[in-house]
Amino acid sequence: MKTSRLFEMIYILLEKPVVTTSELAKHFEVSERTIMRDLDVLLTAGVPIQTTRGRDGGVFLKSDYVLNKTHLTEEEQSNILFALQSIDSTQNIDMDETLSKLSSLFQKPKTNWIEIDFSRWGNALSDQIKFNTVKEAILKNLTLSFSYASSYGQTTNRQVYPLKFILKSNAWYVQAYCLSKEDYRIFKLNRIIDVEILSIPFDGTRYIAPPLDKQQEQSTHLIHLQLWVSRHLAYRVYDEFDLSCIREDEEKNFIVEIDLPHDAWIYGYLLTFGDGLRVLKPKCVQEELLKQVEKIQSFYKI
Repeated sequence: MKTSRLFEMIYILLEKPVVTTSELAKHFEVSERTIMRDLDVLLTAGVPIQTTRGRDGGVFLKSDYVLNKTHLTEEEQSNILFALQSIDSTQNIDMDETLSKLSSLFQKPKTNWIEIDFSRWGNALSDQIKFNTVKEAILKNLTLSFSYASSYGQTTNRQVYPLKFILKSNAWYVQAYCLSKEDYRIFKLNRIIDVEILSIPFDGTRYIAPPLDKQQEQSTHLIHLQLWVSRHLAYRVYDEFDLSCIREDEEKNFIVEIDLPHDAWIYGYLLTFGDGLRVLKPKCVQEELLKQVEKIQSFYKI
C-alpha cells in the first residue's frame, strides 16, 4: 500500500506545480505526519522534492525532473510489459512501438509471454475486418449499419451508434444505441453480418451506455434452471459455469443451478450436452426440450 502511495504521490507532484501536505493527507486519507515521512522516503530515494513556506508555499518537484525506471520495481516493470503484451496479442491494437520503447527503457527483451487470438478457426481474416470496421466507427463516432442474427432465431437490419467493445466469456460484444429500438443494446460480434460504416456522425457525449449487468437484466428475461450433468462432462461444467453454481451429488455427477436467458438459444445450448445433461427444473423447459428432440427425430425418420 505504501509503495503505491509513494508512486501516486510522485505523479501528483508531476502534474501540479505546488501541493500542500494537508492536500496530500486528505487525498490519501492519512495524517500529515505520514505524508512528511513519505516525502522523506522519496528524498532518500533521490526524488528532488523541494518545499517553500508562506501563503503560496507547499511541496513541489524540480521543473526538470523526469520519472524514470528506477521508481519501478522489477516486478512492476514486468507487469507493465505483460499488460501491454496482452493488449498487443489480441492482434487488433498496434502496441509494437510502445512495447519497444518500454522494453528499451527497462532493458528487458520483448518476450512472447502470451498469444491470444479471438478469431474463429478458418475465419481469421473476416473476423479481423469486422472488428476493425466496428473499431473505426467507435473511435470516429460514426453510425453502423448491419444485419443481426439474434438468439430468438430472427435476422433484422439495424442502424446503431456504436459505443464500446466488451470482451465477455471469450467472446466480443458491441454495446450500442440502437436507432430502431431507441434504446441501448448489446450485439455479439460473431452474429453481426454485412457491417458497414455510414457517413452519419453522432455525438458520443450524449450516449452513455448503462452498466453491463443492469442492461442485461433490463433487456433479457432470465429463467432459473436446475441441471443434472454427467461427471464425464466435468470439463464443460468448469469451463462454462461459475463454481458457486456447481455441487456434486453422491455419485460425483454435477448439479448446476443457474439463471440463463429464456429464449430460443437456451434449448440449442442445452442440447449440445447430449445425453450428459437432464433438466431437473423447471417443468416448462423440460417439456419444450422434449419438443425440440422430437423435431430433430422427425428429420431422420425414413
